[in-house]
This record gives sequence, C-alpha cells and structure tokens, in this order.
Amino acid sequence: LVSLGHRRIALLTLPYQGISPREERVQGYKQAMAAHMLPADPSLLVVTEAEEACIAKRLLRLMERKDKPSALFGANN
Repeated sequence: LVSLGHRRIALLTLPYQGISPREERVQGYKQAMAAHMLPADPSLLVVTEAEEACIAKRLLRLMERKDKPSALFGANN
C-alpha cells in the first residue's frame, strides 16, 4: 500500500489484546508505519467485533471522517 502512495492506512481488526496472532499483526502494522515514517494515528487502528453489523458501522464511521484513510486492510485468523 505504501508503494502505491498511500499514507493514511487503516487496520481493521478483531479485539487483539491477549490474543498472540492478533497482537503480532497490530505490532507489525505499527512497525511498518514507523519504518516508512508514516504518522501513527491511533484512530486508524479500528477494533471491531466479528458481526457484520458491527463491522459495517465502524467502516461507515471511518469513511465519513474528513481525514479518512486512503487505504484499509483487514486482519483476521
């Protein structure tokens, strides 16, 4: 995504605290952003439950923002 010019990259994830693979993905996201000297905006780390309605609500809220992300990716087991 960075090589395509994206600078505001959001991560959509299920709750991750205490769940090793998810924590590792979130850490990798943060490390990648830092490695490319991209701002670490905590509001771009979107934590949601797995239910479709919850995901849709969080995505809609994210994309209605004035400073919405230019890219989004999801992480799941």
